[in-house]
Amino acid sequence: MIYNTTRETDNEYHGQSLFNGGPNLSSHALIAFIDNPAAFHAKKTGLMKSADSDAFRVGRAGHCRILEGKEAYQGRYVFGGPINEKTGKPFGQQTKAYEEWKSEREAEGKECLSDSDDALIEFTASGVSMHPEAMEALREGEAEAVARAKYCGVPCQIKADWLRQDAIIDLKTCRDLNRFEWDFKDYRYANQFSFYQKVFEAFAGVRLPVFCVAVEKAAPYRAAFYRIEQGVLDNAQLENEAAIQRIRECEATGLWLTGYEGVRVIEAR
Repeated sequence: MIYNTTRETDNEYHGQSLFNGGPNLSSHALIAFIDNPAAFHAKKTGLMKSADSDAFRVGRAGHCRILEGKEAYQGRYVFGGPINEKTGKPFGQQTKAYEEWKSEREAEGKECLSDSDDALIEFTASGVSMHPEAMEALREGEAEAVARAKYCGVPCQIKADWLRQDAIIDLKTCRDLNRFEWDFKDYRYANQFSFYQKVFEAFAGVRLPVFCVAVEKAAPYRAAFYRIEQGVLDNAQLENEAAIQRIRECEATGLWLTGYEGVRVIEAR
């Protein structure tokens, strides 16, 4: 493994997160705090649960297909479902026959996807494959590299989509590349990427540049390859470190703000 990182299943990794009773702050948890300290506390204490949505499940499968290749993808996932002999079509996902088939596949260590999920994933993989710079960046390295270290005095963890000797590369899907720079702001990707960079620096003693491969999850499935300027990461670092300090203060005082304290005014238009 590069830099002595580790490889873990999603359950193993997330089991070490603050939101699952573990000791480690993740970028997901940090961004949750920045957006809403009260919701962060509710998730940390188990009052709120993060659902594993279909979008996240398909996203994980897409990462496997694009970053680890078709053989690894087909070894980990199964597609479709049992066929109804009367109709010649697959049973619906709400039927007993499908549930039994799914349970059998999961007992074999497989994850189940629909044929439409598989088609979408193959289209996104094809989109990335047609971008020369993205494919060159993903030619060498390792997928899903886990690192843990103390950052600002707090135990933290990251799981880099793709780790090279000389770079951290993240993979994102989006609806429209024309709006990806707005997605970058809305989803606080700069905070995520800066957190990755700084935790990895604390882990390995080296600061790596960060890049991002983005691919559309709708036709025409265009892909783009971005270099994140260090100034963007530095600005996000300041925000991240201030937020970590506020987490420590909230833990000390027991006060977790909602963002709606005081009297608010609805103005006439």
